[in-house]
Amino acid sequence: MPSTTPFSSSLVSDTARDHGVDPGHLADVLATIHDDLADSGDAIQKHYDDEYDQPWHTTDDGLATVLFVGTGVWSQLTDRLDLPARDRDAAMAVHAAFAQAVMDESVPGSDAVVVPSPTVATLVNAGLSPRQAQVQALRDGGNTQQAIATELGLDLGTVKTHCYRIDRKVREAEALLDAVESE
Repeated sequence: MPSTTPFSSSLVSDTARDHGVDPGHLADVLATIHDDLADSGDAIQKHYDDEYDQPWHTTDDGLATVLFVGTGVWSQLTDRLDLPARDRDAAMAVHAAFAQAVMDESVPGSDAVVVPSPTVATLVNAGLSPRQAQVQALRDGGNTQQAIATELGLDLGTVKTHCYRIDRKVREAEALLDAVESE
């Protein structure tokens, strides 16, 4: 199953080789981190916006945002997810390389962290899975199902299934709201 992270397989493979970890294992670690950040990414970005005057960048596809944070964020992730040092270091290297590829600037003394965009994080917090949130964010951007499939590396049938399930969740939420409002 394709990962919900914005990282290319070549970036993951190269970094895994450089850090002596299995590429599949690193991809799993990155997916775990990214899914965890989907639940807290909007809070991290809000704190970031309130506290720092540093550059940040949302990717052109609108799925991820690169922030430069203090080492405390990575320490919290390491503790919360019980990451061994080797996994943390490899994951941090992937985040840093991704940031370097999508931004023209960096912040000395800070670490890059790639979080789901505020749109994706909001959709996850509203009840969509991380993959459904990515599909919906791309739908909201006017992309066709075929374009979404290509962007996310999914089969067209998988994207259609995600769209169907998203639409079903929306209809169920609307029905719930109607029932609550009519009471």
